[in-house]
Amino acid sequence: MKNIKSAFIFITIITLFTFVFLQYKWQTFKVIQKTDVEVKTSDDRLENIAGLWFDQYTEQFKDWFTPFSYKIKEARIENIELLDSKNGYVQVDYAYLPFSANEQLIFHHDGLMQSEDGWYKQQVVLKFEKTTKGYQAVESMRPVNYQIQTDPNIMTEGKKPTQYAIDQDNDYTIFDHKLWVTYDHGESFSEVPIEYEKVTYDPNYSYAETIPIGSYIIEEDYTAFLYVDHGSLELIYSYDQGKNWETTTIASNEHYYLRARFLSRTDNQFYVLFSTDKAMSAESHSLMKSTDGIHFESVDYQDPQQRAMTYAFFSEDNIGYVAYRNNSSQGNLSFYRTEDGGHTFTPLTFELKEVMIMGESFTPYIQVDRIYKEDGLIHLIVGQGENGDYGYNSAHYTSSDGVHFTFAEEVDDRPALAG
Repeated sequence: MKNIKSAFIFITIITLFTFVFLQYKWQTFKVIQKTDVEVKTSDDRLENIAGLWFDQYTEQFKDWFTPFSYKIKEARIENIELLDSKNGYVQVDYAYLPFSANEQLIFHHDGLMQSEDGWYKQQVVLKFEKTTKGYQAVESMRPVNYQIQTDPNIMTEGKKPTQYAIDQDNDYTIFDHKLWVTYDHGESFSEVPIEYEKVTYDPNYSYAETIPIGSYIIEEDYTAFLYVDHGSLELIYSYDQGKNWETTTIASNEHYYLRARFLSRTDNQFYVLFSTDKAMSAESHSLMKSTDGIHFESVDYQDPQQRAMTYAFFSEDNIGYVAYRNNSSQGNLSFYRTEDGGHTFTPLTFELKEVMIMGESFTPYIQVDRIYKEDGLIHLIVGQGENGDYGYNSAHYTSSDGVHFTFAEEVDDRPALAG
């Protein structure tokens, strides 16, 4: 009996020691970054070096001492492409099989979309430089960043926007420190005579690279961009496809916050809804309307929530929608509809799309990020909120009556890159 008791105590002590030791190792785990890996080899073929790099980099995530928020079962290379042998650039397409359904694991490994067999896909472009012992990965980037860096059609000097947005059949681009619009799919462009930084303005960043979606209209008979100038909200517009441009002041106040700004056009009205102030997590908004897209007047607007707005859109005269940031999957979309021009709002709800990951169901799409009208339907692009980690997909919903929405498909709603 004494021996059994001693053995039990010994096993308990070993178990506790192992548990404490593992906890210590997990808490002190530090990721070896992609650019921390040096491949020791005499081989000079970059494709082979990239393969050796991959083995070294992914091995750390299979170790016994790797925490579950990083641990993977397996990793495999799907393709290696030599992009620039002279400068040492190689693209590695790979996949990994998660050890568990831990959501943080997907976040730590960039959270790319799950394939049917449970594997997650990833792409990286690496720049290798010769060392005394082999090769060192000195740069790591997404393929799209490599394209921006090397494609002469989109590479620009200095710090300026590189993204290219598409609004139905009409385009804009920012090139050579200027804003341009096209009405013939890029055959010809008209310059918008304004500093593009005023159009891309975001008070949360010292430099913004994109024009906020929903803050402009590009149509053959009316083109307009909202912009910020010394705290006031301005509008630059053209009625003749960019041949002549004029500006008008929407709201003048040097203390306006103006993070969110949305421009809508209905049959007989133009609407501008914008944020005016921010305090902690609260954000207030104002609404202006016009019959000619030039002269705007204030509307008695009742904000359904004083929080950060993700989108505002008027689909018809007096009928509009507003949506707010949301980090909850409990069914509260923070999405509202007005039928009286912004005086009162009614919350709208619909069934959220569920997805399966590692045999478990969850709801990644929780926040309305974009609203538009096309082919007689109201369309919603519902994203994942600030804490989303389910790849780059969003959910596309449609409605024929503007009230009841049904799921249509999963979409990648990222803007396409110029070039």
